[in-house]
Amino acid sequence: MVKLKLAAAVAVLSMCVVAGQADARERHVHGVFTGGHGRTVTSDATVNAGPGFRNRQATWTGPNGGQRNVNDQRAWDAQAGTYSHERDVNYADGASRSVNASVQRTAPGEYDVNREVTHRNGQTTTQSGEVTITH
Repeated sequence: MVKLKLAAAVAVLSMCVVAGQADARERHVHGVFTGGHGRTVTSDATVNAGPGFRNRQATWTGPNGGQRNVNDQRAWDAQAGTYSHERDVNYADGASRSVNASVQRTAPGEYDVNREVTHRNGQTTTQSGEVTITH
């Protein structure tokens, strides 16, 4: 539950940082979060964002001093109908996890989606499919 709350807080902070930016800008964000069990986690992030991209490097420090480093890159081109997302996480124990996702518009309201996850244990999961959005 704490991880979910932290992820939600980071998502909100990330959106606040990039909201309304017309030109590429760099922002620094620092946050302190206390979970339901009284554990405190701090986050320091640098976000570069502009038209068609957002890059974020963040370090999370847990209550015992362990750190998790996150490198998150997103790019999109509405005219071309493309989106990509790469996320690499390095954990305090030396393990890592990566997610690479891409979306390509194939027709109005239709998209090809691909996602590959390399888990902490080294196993890779690949997901792909077609998505249709109707209004």
